[in-house]
Amino acid sequence: MTGLDPEKLETVKELLLEHRGRDNPISSREINEVIEVDSVGSFPKTRKYVRQVLYEEEIPVASGSNGYYVIEDQDELEEEISSIDRRIGILLNGVLPFVELRSTGVTK
Repeated sequence: MTGLDPEKLETVKELLLEHRGRDNPISSREINEVIEVDSVGSFPKTRKYVRQVLYEEEIPVASGSNGYYVIEDQDELEEEISSIDRRIGILLNGVLPFVELRSTGVTK
C-alpha cells in the first residue's frame, strides 16, 4: 500500500500519457495544479505520484529540466539511461569520501 490516492494516481497516469516524447513534457507544477497535493515549490508529493505511476504501471517515464514525458523511441530511452548513469556517478563521487572516512575514522 502506497498511501497515495488512487484517483489522483490515475489522473497522473492520464496526464503523463498525454505527454509523449521529449518535445512534449509536463512539469511537476502543471501536474500539481491538477492533483493539488503539494504546497512546497519542489513538489515532492507530486514527484512521488509520478514515480508510483512509473513503477506500478510500468510506463517508461523520463524526466528533464522541462518536466516529465513518456519515452517514445529507442533514442529517448538511451538518453534517459545515460542521464541516470550520470546522476549515479555524481552521487557516488559525493559519497566515496564519506565511505573512506567511515573505514579510516574521522580525525582532526
